[in-house]
Amino acid sequence: MQIAVRQIAKQMGELHLIVIAPVDVMTKATERMSDSEWSRAVGYNLDAYFYAARAFAREAAGNVVVPRGRIVAVLPGVEV
Repeated sequence: MQIAVRQIAKQMGELHLIVIAPVDVMTKATERMSDSEWSRAVGYNLDAYFYAARAFAREAAGNVVVPRGRIVAVLPGVEV
C-alpha cells in the first residue's frame, strides 16, 4: 500500500485527501452469516482502512505546502 500511495504522490504531487472504500461485499444477511465469514469480512475491511490510512499519513506528513490531509472512510453496508 505504501508503494502505491508513494507512486500516486509522485505522479500527482502532494496528496491532501484519500478515500478508503473496501469492496468486500457481504453476500449474506447477518443472521445467515457464519462466524468465520464475519471474521474474514471484518478483517479484510479493517486491514484495508488501516494500511491505506497509515500509508497516506506517512506520505502527507512530508507535504511542504500543507503537512496534513483528510481521510474519508466509506463503511460497507450490512444487510439485516
